[in-house]
Amino acid sequence: MKITAVFFSATGTTRRIVRSIAENLGGEVNYIDLTGRQLEEDLQLSADELLVIGMPVYAGRVPSMTVDSLKHIKGSHSPAILVAVYGNRAYDDVFVELQDIVEPCGFFVFAAGAFIAQHSIFPKTAAGRPDTADFLRIGRFCDRCKDRMYMGFSDDLKSIRLPGNRPYRQPGSIPLQVKAGRKCTGCGVCAGACPVGAISLENLRVSDPERCIHCARCIAVCPEHARGFAGLSYRIVAHKFGKKNKIRKEPEFFF
Repeated sequence: MKITAVFFSATGTTRRIVRSIAENLGGEVNYIDLTGRQLEEDLQLSADELLVIGMPVYAGRVPSMTVDSLKHIKGSHSPAILVAVYGNRAYDDVFVELQDIVEPCGFFVFAAGAFIAQHSIFPKTAAGRPDTADFLRIGRFCDRCKDRMYMGFSDDLKSIRLPGNRPYRQPGSIPLQVKAGRKCTGCGVCAGACPVGAISLENLRVSDPERCIHCARCIAVCPEHARGFAGLSYRIVAHKFGKKNKIRKEPEFFF
């Protein structure tokens, strides 16, 4: 089976999980990275092609800048697997939002998986994840997906029911800002990598609070490790968040 694997991955973790899933499933894979691009033309998949969509959870939702691109991916009653990656808090309404995007575009969802990754804003939460145990669970998830695919799909098969609410969760504002410290050399790598253009070449040290989505991509790509969240308010929020979400959560599968 041909696989089209689509993902948004600001810090690289969602990409690792989606690649692991695609490799475990086997077959010819076409990767589409939406982190730094937008799809402007329709991409048509046949009935026997598999779509895998992997998205990080941002405030309980799908990253807003990916929605229009996802709607350009068209199926022919094609099978789809949805993947949510979250920082040990909750995946909230991501699955139902993704389902509402792909179903009208000609896909049916037969499997979904929620996986945990190190939190992008509060990296002490779920530090080091996905770990070895997580990747073993990914292998088991893919085994079940392959078993289901080998059984075949009927033409009248409908998507599975997934957890989440409609209307979707309304994301609140995040009163935290990414800044560059003294190590910043002004190389501009962060500005070029920001998926929403929140960093100006004229003022590299701060991110535009109106545009910034707190994805931490600029932190991940900085060659000098000069960028990050800092300050007293951040330390207070990070402590509260870490305390509230310290219990390890495990991957969840839906079929």
